[in-house]
Amino acid sequence: MRRIRTQSYTKHPSKKARKNSGSQTYEEILLNINLDLAADFSTSDVKHAQSEQQTIKDLPCFIKLKQGTQLIGTGKNTTIVIMDKIFVLPDSPKPYPNKKSKPDEVPMKYWSQRYSIFSKFDEGIKLDEESWYSATHEPIAKHIAKTCEDAEIIMDGFSGAGGNVVHFAKTNKVIAIELDPKKIELLRNNAEVYGVSDMIQYTQGDFLEVAENFGYVDVIFMSPPWGGPEYLTNPSYDLFKSVTPDIKEIMKICEKITKNVILYLPRNSDPDQMIELLDYAPSLQRQIEIQLYYYGSKVKTIGLFIGDMVHPDYFEVATLLLHRNGSECSFMEAMSLSYDMETEGFNEIINRMF
Repeated sequence: MRRIRTQSYTKHPSKKARKNSGSQTYEEILLNINLDLAADFSTSDVKHAQSEQQTIKDLPCFIKLKQGTQLIGTGKNTTIVIMDKIFVLPDSPKPYPNKKSKPDEVPMKYWSQRYSIFSKFDEGIKLDEESWYSATHEPIAKHIAKTCEDAEIIMDGFSGAGGNVVHFAKTNKVIAIELDPKKIELLRNNAEVYGVSDMIQYTQGDFLEVAENFGYVDVIFMSPPWGGPEYLTNPSYDLFKSVTPDIKEIMKICEKITKNVILYLPRNSDPDQMIELLDYAPSLQRQIEIQLYYYGSKVKTIGLFIGDMVHPDYFEVATLLLHRNGSECSFMEAMSLSYDMETEGFNEIINRMF
């Protein structure tokens, strides 16, 4: 499997050098790097990075983070955190719904969004009461699925009515786990509508009890129950008190069978708690990407990517780390450290440094 990517964090001079290096030694690679990179390091790239360092002001719990790459924590708890804004729009906006066609039990708030949830809604999509407010909207689901195109097997631990599964299954084999047998039937129906049912292994059961039965998977995606629409009544959503089942136990299971985790979370989730999740899966690489999904000018939800699939610019990370430790940061030192991070893993370098 090729390395899974989230966003396009690929500005990494050492990668470019190695691509054309054949059997060159690391020292030879460094010597053959175009010196223009050094100039870029001191001028245009820095300006570009600075222009992206904008504080996220519309979510109080994100005030401490900036858009782009940063290091959070100290010592062996140092974590790479990338925050990015993702602007999403429906592929083909539908006309505003006719109130006369709305089922009585479905609030107009959700009925008016039905084509955003499933663009093929009129072709036979079925949802229960909970799925109307818990299913991932299709533009976001498509974006998340695209980040996993290189995976062979994806597990959705809390599949629900299939808002994410039907898009993963367009390019990947999917293990769809769902506790509620009624939702499994909704998922089957909706997968048939999207023509992807043959790519899905349906499993009715508790994620904590059945996930390990499948062995290693490339990615685990999860949107565990948030506790209903009331989650937005609090300025900060508590992952450790509100998510069911216990998110600490979820992470412990994930660590046993994957190196890549994606959590779909409320927009008022606490980034400190997102980082704290790594304490319950210490073998996952301490690198996360927080994607803020914008509908218009407002954040709708958050995608949290953890582990190998996060692809930071290790050259930038090395520079930040060397400056933080009070070292004189030369271009060659940053290059050397970034190479070590890519080949050995960020956790290994941090453990060695501290």
